[in-house]
Amino acid sequence: MKYAYIDSSVLLRYLLGAGHQAAGLFSWQAAVSSALLRLECRRALHRLRLMQQINDEEFAILNDQLRELLLQIGLFGVTEPILEKAGAGFGVNLGSLDAIHLATALLWQPAEPGEKILFTHDNALSIAAISCGLQVAS
Repeated sequence: MKYAYIDSSVLLRYLLGAGHQAAGLFSWQAAVSSALLRLECRRALHRLRLMQQINDEEFAILNDQLRELLLQIGLFGVTEPILEKAGAGFGVNLGSLDAIHLATALLWQPAEPGEKILFTHDNALSIAAISCGLQVAS
């Protein structure tokens, strides 16, 4: 089985059809992320609308598409063990949200054995994940 942990940078690029998109993003059997994924993607769409980079109609369409994509991704709540792990540091300069994503990916254990891949376009998160032993697709 192939399991994917999806970071918001990847889902947003996929949703917006922007630039390079992670190869194999939808070749997984199951996908998960932190509940932060929903927040970060929704906030990004609101920013794009407020900055007039998308209009109201595009916002509505993208918001619906985001809702559909999120139905395919298991979202983990931000729990105390995740916050504890995120606060411990990873030897790379990571922001708080990326540290929570990494901690969630590290603590997540699939129900069945298989390959875990973290999808991200963030360089620091990539380096930190690799240094923690995760396979990364970017």
